[in-house]
Amino acid sequence: MADFLFSGKIFCGLCDWKYRGKTERNKKVYLCSKYSKTGDCERYKVDEQHLLDLILHQLDIYGLSHDRTDLVESIIVTRKDIEINYTGYASTIQKDNEVTFATP
Repeated sequence: MADFLFSGKIFCGLCDWKYRGKTERNKKVYLCSKYSKTGDCERYKVDEQHLLDLILHQLDIYGLSHDRTDLVESIIVTRKDIEINYTGYASTIQKDNEVTFATP
């Protein structure tokens, strides 16, 4: 089984269930576990590499090492909107494919 960097930290903004990691076409993605189990939510998936790129860029802005992904507290996904919350730092927001990075 593949290791997923953000397991247990990604939540669906529509139903509040956790997103679960899955490999599709050799890419690591996350999707709503409620959708996977019951079909009662939306099937929106988010690519792990996309999340990692957003997080690493934010770490660069703060002048932090790329190995500090442990600062990610939670990730909320609602369709194409993503909110990444960090311990002790302001959030990164992607809304309608526009990203707002927090500044120190």
